[in-house]
Amino acid sequence: MREMEFRRWMVSEIEDYVTSCPDNSLKGIDDTPMFEWPLVGFVSGVDSIFIQLKTVIGEFHLTPQEVMAKAAVRRKVEIPPEGDVSVISYVLPISGATRKENAGMTDMPSRRSAHTRCYGE
Repeated sequence: MREMEFRRWMVSEIEDYVTSCPDNSLKGIDDTPMFEWPLVGFVSGVDSIFIQLKTVIGEFHLTPQEVMAKAAVRRKVEIPPEGDVSVISYVLPISGATRKENAGMTDMPSRRSAHTRCYGE
């Protein structure tokens, strides 16, 4: 599967899961989704941001390429060539209704927000 086809397929799988999962629901409140359409991104496993994280977090922090190399050695398989490792990241935006309801709160989270935090995570 070519890279762009894979990306489209992966985004579609994540979007389908989030939008069709029965657990993405404010059960007991109004059964609307906790999370809106997911945001999905891809980055090369050798992107310089991962080297910067070693500086910020510590030398012990592994880059994606280092993680894949360790896993390959442990499984006795070939280490993927540098540049063949990608990182997929996704964000689940909290629903607009929950953000709006929570914006008016001053002493505690709204019911919708508490439910999303408890059951959405």
